[in-house]
Amino acid sequence: MQHLQKLGRILKWSIPGAVLVLVLALLALVTLDLGFLRETIEERISIALNRQITITEGLSIELGSDSTLELRGLRIANPSWAGDEAFLEIDRLYLELETASLWQNTPPAIHRLEAGGVRLTLVEDEEGRSNWQLGNAKQRTKVDAQALPFLLRQASIEQVAVTLNSPRLVEPLTIAIERLEQQLDTAGATQIDVSGNIKDAPMSFQGSVGPWERLLEARDITIKGSGGLGRGIFSIEATVDHLLRPHRPQVRFSAEAPSLQHLAQTLNLGDVGDGEVSLKLATEPRDNHVMVRLEADIGPLDIDLTGKMATLQDFENVSIKGNATGQN
Repeated sequence: MQHLQKLGRILKWSIPGAVLVLVLALLALVTLDLGFLRETIEERISIALNRQITITEGLSIELGSDSTLELRGLRIANPSWAGDEAFLEIDRLYLELETASLWQNTPPAIHRLEAGGVRLTLVEDEEGRSNWQLGNAKQRTKVDAQALPFLLRQASIEQVAVTLNSPRLVEPLTIAIERLEQQLDTAGATQIDVSGNIKDAPMSFQGSVGPWERLLEARDITIKGSGGLGRGIFSIEATVDHLLRPHRPQVRFSAEAPSLQHLAQTLNLGDVGDGEVSLKLATEPRDNHVMVRLEADIGPLDIDLTGKMATLQDFENVSIKGNATGQN
């Protein structure tokens, strides 16, 4: 009997003790800073992207119900054919994400993203190769574009420099984004605010995409926004059946600029003539097809086209009527 009482006292204290040890172990795990795995992480990501990845100034990863990643000095190399300049450099990056979303059957949910000092160099050569195609060709053919790669609730990005080098341009084009802000509003839509400049021309965009719940599957998305580039303005209002592979969306897009020559010079497009720019593009879904209408006055060129197609993903059965007049 005494042995049973002794055993009972041992169990009374040992079971709670074991639970306490387990809880402490779990707390240690979820609060562990995994920055010491930097070299392993660099190696794994380099293999996945088929590019050399380096983190030069520090990495901190903390696991929990919401995990955080903070790094400084990220560099993603270009492919060998694109030169020695980096494809992407980020001075500082902070991510806060929902840990459970990493293994759920939904895109990872990023609660907050902050970044500064971002330099992105996009290169396209005469052979049609582009340095923004990451991973190997076999991996890219397996990508199933049915959902967004991740969902972003809130973002604040400053001092972004994008350089585009293409044989289609007379010289490389540099885009400076001073600020990009994104956040959810009370209606569940993602509000986006971007400001910056291209050469000496100011650019801006303010708009919304949502609602958030539908972004999970990238279906039935509403897009509204307007912006400007130099003296030109543009606006868009759309309901898209699938954000990544639109089939029969409803779109209303318009753009105006007082000078085609000034717009072309801003975008490094060379001499394309002069005159005012006015463009209207509309798509209208029907039961078994989508109608497309384009009205454009682009300097010396006048275009008026009406098209009918089964979906925007099917170009085999397309009917187009209209006319285009102008030089050449």
